[in-house]
Amino acid sequence: MKKIFTSVIAIALIVFLFSCQKDETPLSIVGNKPQLNNTTGINSNVPRVDLKGGKMTVFLSVTDQVGLPLSGLVNPNFEISYTINGVTTSVPNPSFNVLYSTGTGTAYNVATAMPMDYSGSMLFDSLTIPLMESAINYFVQLKAANDYMEIIKFSTQIFTACPFTVDTAALLAAIDTFHISNQTTALYQACLTGLNDIQTLMPTLTGTYLPAVIAFTDGVNNCQPLTNDSVISKAITNQIPIYTICYGNMNSGYPDTTMLKHMSDTTGGRFYITPNATQLVELYSYVSGQLGNLYVITFPFGTKAGQLGTLNIKTTYVKNGKTYQNITHKSFYLN
Repeated sequence: MKKIFTSVIAIALIVFLFSCQKDETPLSIVGNKPQLNNTTGINSNVPRVDLKGGKMTVFLSVTDQVGLPLSGLVNPNFEISYTINGVTTSVPNPSFNVLYSTGTGTAYNVATAMPMDYSGSMLFDSLTIPLMESAINYFVQLKAANDYMEIIKFSTQIFTACPFTVDTAALLAAIDTFHISNQTTALYQACLTGLNDIQTLMPTLTGTYLPAVIAFTDGVNNCQPLTNDSVISKAITNQIPIYTICYGNMNSGYPDTTMLKHMSDTTGGRFYITPNATQLVELYSYVSGQLGNLYVITFPFGTKAGQLGTLNIKTTYVKNGKTYQNITHKSFYLN
């Protein structure tokens, strides 16, 4: 994509999406970052749980309602329990340690697979696909030098436009590669492709990388596999969150927002629908910020019987005399 065309599309993106955005919490833009004016709540999710050596390590993201990370929380801000075979066990507060990654100078790199929907409904108008490509272009240019990214394009078939790399130029070139569109939507298979590729990549990396799949789509999966069970199971097994962005002209198809939210919630990701301009253009910055600014919580776990467990974390945040609370859950398989 030529620079001039990219600039025109980026401007069109802002104008188009601002013209149809919903009334939301007011934001002010300082630099290129949205600043929160009024805190009305907090959100949290657990992208990853690691069980090793009789200890559980939890990566917890806590943000304001816009999606910006909240710092300054300490041990008493969290209540932790886990449920196995229907039995819930509370983790005594003094027994777990809380470390904020940025607060110690430690920021984690991310490894992100990005499936992009090129199905027929995305051609409902002439703007939807170019706007998506412009946003992905922006995301790639925001990546840190050591962040890995993969570009996956899908309709009926899956096309890996660029395998995992840290090469920004190669990723940008892949956005412009040929794609087959005007067909059906193989969303689940595209997500499985990303999960498989991440699973292959992770053992080759040095240091701590937090993986994620960020999927752009406007419709319902209508290709094999026809259920998301295999996607969710693989994501939970490998502790890879799936972020789903329901994006495009909502009049062009029938997006299954319930399914998309369920897939994100159960895997530790987040769900976005028809984002406004700031959310769309800054989305990779948000997700990267959330994955790179985490509360790392560790506590003794021992050896447990059973196959599937659920971690439960209640976060309490106090600002200006007001108390905000959020509860998040994360499924994990026992070793």
